[in-house]
Amino acid sequence: MFIEYVIIENLANAQEAKELQIVADYSVFGLDIKLPVGTVFLNETFFINQDNSPVNISGVAVMHTSEQIAKYVRDGRYENRERLSKKRDSKLFKFKYGTDLASTVDGFSISSDEGLKVRIAAEGSEVAAVKFSVVAFDAFKEHLGSLTAVSMDPPSKDMEWDFKPSYLFLFKKYGVLAVFVKQVRLNDGEIWNFDEQIIFENLKKRYESITEEEFNQEDTTHI
Repeated sequence: MFIEYVIIENLANAQEAKELQIVADYSVFGLDIKLPVGTVFLNETFFINQDNSPVNISGVAVMHTSEQIAKYVRDGRYENRERLSKKRDSKLFKFKYGTDLASTVDGFSISSDEGLKVRIAAEGSEVAAVKFSVVAFDAFKEHLGSLTAVSMDPPSKDMEWDFKPSYLFLFKKYGVLAVFVKQVRLNDGEIWNFDEQIIFENLKKRYESITEEEFNQEDTTHI
């Protein structure tokens, strides 16, 4: 399994962001050694709560799995399957059984595909379903796009979504995610909608370059 991860650096101008090095357990000539196999990024996040929203966000976290570490996980899964099916043990560097199965960083499981894992903690009473908007900005504080995270159940503290947006390279290391509640379905069937002007003005305070046209772009539904 992945045995540890260490902070490489605290990224400049992003106090909550971290670049983490993943260290894996290998067997070489019968000896157990630790080798770095890649990095993941815990990007900066923030959220906006509207005063009259039936759902309030209390936390947001995101992890960017790089292609380098995703490939390692894919290769590890293949190697484990091969060893189990053919009993082969001829390679110098061998993944231990179960290399990728218990791999977590800050509560996130490491994916075999490059992408973003977004975790949102929220609560609300008399809520049947909720839709969040996830807005991405790059290292230069430019708007990258918006994603939609939908829960068809009441909000909870451990909601998680996988995203594979086309702009992952621009989001790497210094990208920032903003999250707000876009729509809520209440138990009685009533639909609550967010106030576009309130949310836009709050985003504008932090990212002056964002335009109303960018803000109003159609969200991309999560994968």
